[in-house]
Amino acid sequence: MKSMKYVLLPLLLCLFLLRPVAGTAASAGPFAVVTPADHSFVESGTISIVLTAPKKSLDEVRISLNKSDYTFRRSAEKGYVCCEGIRLDRGMNQLRISLLKGREVIAGRTLTVFFRSDLSARSSNPPAGYGQFLFHLPEQEKNCAPCHPLQFSWEDENPKTPQQSRCYTCHRKITVGKFVHPPAEEWGCVTCHSVKPKNGGGGTLAADAKSCANCHTDVMAKWEKKEFRHGPAADAEHCIVCHNPHASELPSLLHMNATDICVSCHEELLARPHVIGAVSAKGGHPVKISPDPYKPGRDFTCASCHNPHAGDAPNFLNNHKPSISLHRFCLSCHVL
Repeated sequence: MKSMKYVLLPLLLCLFLLRPVAGTAASAGPFAVVTPADHSFVESGTISIVLTAPKKSLDEVRISLNKSDYTFRRSAEKGYVCCEGIRLDRGMNQLRISLLKGREVIAGRTLTVFFRSDLSARSSNPPAGYGQFLFHLPEQEKNCAPCHPLQFSWEDENPKTPQQSRCYTCHRKITVGKFVHPPAEEWGCVTCHSVKPKNGGGGTLAADAKSCANCHTDVMAKWEKKEFRHGPAADAEHCIVCHNPHASELPSLLHMNATDICVSCHEELLARPHVIGAVSAKGGHPVKISPDPYKPGRDFTCASCHNPHAGDAPNFLNNHKPSISLHRFCLSCHVL
């Protein structure tokens, strides 16, 4: 009997420690992050998170990301939960996901996603082992088929309302901004995204980085006539490095202030006075002030003096030709 006691006590202790406890994933049953993949990188700053959970097992999903918090009232009617419009910071992002039933946290997950962008040194290269996550592939789309169809065709180019677009459910927040790109505002997604056929009929969407040139032929032709082309603007597939193809809070659909974009490559401008030190008591010409004294409603940035796309001079000065002295160019603003 005494030996049996020593056997049963450890066994009972193990059973007690392994029992389902409120606030753990075990109490929620099957629960998983379907998209995006953990330890992956994406090249879009706005993503949707798709989860699996038992039907009607939850009332709410909370997502904590860096300094932002998101709350979604969801019930997993069909076993899936879609949380759309999550905005990532450039570089590494850690998303803490909590599922709630009533006011009780019944499960949780942590997801790490890297937002790759050429607009900062810390975000241009994903960490080792992080593969690119692309949602619109047949093996990914089948996970969302139980809730809504994903058989795209050219008929989706001009939906009568945004809600009729197959993209609206998951991507409705990509058009939130003061300035909206017209094709995105009309939800004509296949205007810029190509439709690739897939087995079983219909098609899937694929990003086409060079689609900008299909509409903006006038400006592309204008730049081609210039003697000097800025590297990022020399190829249409690089447009989205600086411009958001959907919506932005800034003019020209810029991802950030024009000066911030420029210094992401031209870091030396922040380390030394720019142009001539006599212009400013602080040393050098200002490259970022608000507002622009010559363009109401805009900030003064690098683009106030330089054309970021092309020019007739090596430094891309606006409306400047080599035959005009730099002194005369400066006088176009600084009347003495």
